[in-house]
Amino acid sequence: MGILVLLISIFPMWGISNQALANAEMPGAKLDKMEASYSQIGKFLYSTYMIFTLVQFVLLYLGPMDAFTALITSFSVISTSGVAVTNTTAHMFDSGYVKLVMTAFTFLSSINYMSYFIIVRGKFTSVRKNIELKVYIGLILGFSAIVALSLRFMGGYDSILKALEDAVCQVVAF
Repeated sequence: MGILVLLISIFPMWGISNQALANAEMPGAKLDKMEASYSQIGKFLYSTYMIFTLVQFVLLYLGPMDAFTALITSFSVISTSGVAVTNTTAHMFDSGYVKLVMTAFTFLSSINYMSYFIIVRGKFTSVRKNIELKVYIGLILGFSAIVALSLRFMGGYDSILKALEDAVCQVVAF
C-alpha cells in the first residue's frame, strides 16, 4: 500500500478513471465490481494500516518496550513488513512475547490489505480462492519447516519448538 492507493482514493474528485491503476496496485484481489467506491476502499486500507500500527504499539508497550521504542518498532514493522529499528530489536528484550507480536504483525501487514476489505464485506469465498494468499501462506509454512529443521539439526538448537519460533520469525521477516 502506498502512494497509488492514496491517489486512487482521490482520483474521483479530479474526474480521473482509476480502475486500471487500482488493479495494477492490488494484484490478486479482484476489483471489477466492488460495491464500494475507490475512495471508501482507500479509507478502509489506511484505517486498517493505522489500526494495525496502534494495536501493535499497545501490545509492545504493554510488554518490555518503552513507548518510544514500541512506537518506532510498530511504524517500521508494519510499513516494511518486518524490517525493525535495529537488527536485534526482538532479541534485545530477550522476549518471546516481543518476537511473537512482531512476527504476527509482520505477517498480517504483508498480506494484501484488499483481502481484509473483502473479508469485512463478508466475501470469504473470494479470499479462500485467492491463489496469491494460498501460495504465500504455503511458502511461509514450508520454508519455516525447512529452516526450523535446519536450525534444530545443524544450528545447535536443543528444542524443535525454539528452532521453529526463530525460523518463523526469520521467514516471515524475509
